[in-house]
Amino acid sequence: MFTSRNVNFKNGIGINTIFTFYILLPIIRGFCFMQNYLKVYRALHNITQADLAGRLGVSRANLSAIEKGHYDPSLRLAFRLANFFQVKIEDLFVYKEPDK
Repeated sequence: MFTSRNVNFKNGIGINTIFTFYILLPIIRGFCFMQNYLKVYRALHNITQADLAGRLGVSRANLSAIEKGHYDPSLRLAFRLANFFQVKIEDLFVYKEPDK
């Protein structure tokens, strides 16, 4: 279990923030095994991230993070995306086995 003190610098960035973004997130990203074709389906339907985000009620940044593989969507959002593009969820998101 990671523990740290909550120390804030003059710019408002704390030790916890630095730890999360520079140490913990790269480790977590290494454990993401989902591949997605969201960008491909957006291109096929000629829709921007902002338009899609507006239609689904999520942020454009959220969709960008999903497309880049930095974030796996909730099951509910994954189904909403698949329904929007009228495809099976397995066509939009694919699980990749980790290298051993």
